[in-house]
Amino acid sequence: MQLNRSNFLRFLIQPEPGKPAISNGLRAALALGVPMLIGQLINQREIGLFVGLMAHFVNLANVGGPYQIKAKAMAAATLGIAVSVCVGTLVAKIPALQRFRLLCNTVFFLALSYQSFQIWECTS
Repeated sequence: MQLNRSNFLRFLIQPEPGKPAISNGLRAALALGVPMLIGQLINQREIGLFVGLMAHFVNLANVGGPYQIKAKAMAAATLGIAVSVCVGTLVAKIPALQRFRLLCNTVFFLALSYQSFQIWECTS
């Protein structure tokens, strides 16, 4: 199949066979929406957005399977995000290291994603 613009758009909006994962979508919407709404209500939009994005990243670490595996993966994601934010906050005050902050966070998140994938791979 040749992948031109119309085929690509059709591929993006075409539903996959099977039942949609409504619970996963609802959980993602709540993980992102509730902190943003609270941030809006208390006039701290940036903090609400930040907390919502971090909750969304933790939600993405949900690999499925037994509860113990999900808990380990999501706990690792939470710990990884906390360490990443802490290191990023400390490094932000050192001008020479500011350039490497994004690189360090990206490498850390890639390692965390790889670990979550390995956990998921063991359960399949």
